[in-house]
Amino acid sequence: GTAEGIMKQEKREKSITALCAPVLLLVLAAGILTVLLGSASAYRRQNSRGQVSGDRRTAALYFTGKLRQTDGPVTLVPFGQGTALEISQEVSGSAYVTRIYCFDGWLRELFAPTTGEFAPEDGEKVLPMEALEFSLEGNLLHIRFADLQGTGQVLKLTLPTGEGAQP
Repeated sequence: GTAEGIMKQEKREKSITALCAPVLLLVLAAGILTVLLGSASAYRRQNSRGQVSGDRRTAALYFTGKLRQTDGPVTLVPFGQGTALEISQEVSGSAYVTRIYCFDGWLRELFAPTTGEFAPEDGEKVLPMEALEFSLEGNLLHIRFADLQGTGQVLKLTLPTGEGAQP
């Protein structure tokens, strides 16, 4: 038989064709999945970089805004494990301070009467921040801060000349 040989060959070709279709489909699915996972990973990396950059800009705007709003003395005071920027002001005849400092991975702000005893954990969380240092040279305030990834930035801001800065 030649008819039998032809039928066997056709049967073999059909089984090879039937086997190729799922394999090709599997290869195509794996390629699509690889592209999607790679795109998602690239998006996460880019979004994370954008968030860090945004946090740094927000911190710079925060410091600048706080110092522009004040007309009281600005001092550096020991607070917790570091130094806080302290802005004095009077509200309805009572003395208050705003302390700005870094504690437990956060830039924090504490608005309180000058007579109160407060701990660093009492402040409101403003932004994630790893480290914060202040130094004063006359009316020039140097602010060094680092985000949670350790990337640092330095701001130099001129303090208002109302009652003046006090070291």
